[in-house]
Amino acid sequence: LSTGTFSPKEPRPGPWDSEELLETLRALSSSRSAKIKQLSSKSEPDGPALLECCLEAEDEYWQQTWPDEPQRRLTYCAALQLSSQDPSFRRRYMDLERELEEDLIAEL
Repeated sequence: LSTGTFSPKEPRPGPWDSEELLETLRALSSSRSAKIKQLSSKSEPDGPALLECCLEAEDEYWQQTWPDEPQRRLTYCAALQLSSQDPSFRRRYMDLERELEEDLIAEL
């Protein structure tokens, strides 16, 4: 006998679409940036500390966003690679990368 309430499971996500890929890239970048700021406020971080910080930020993002879907994380890079074959997506991706880089530089 379960004491919890019944709630239907959310449907499993389908394949990545281009908007989801770009939104995820933006969210991951934002998550890493916030963690780096937090770390930098305490001390001058070295390379290994920055790398660890970014890995933690990514882990937290994936666990919060897709807690029951580890496959989503595993397929993200492959979906980016496949989507980058489309010139339109590649252009939008590069524009977003430039925007995120400019935002990061402005914050430093």
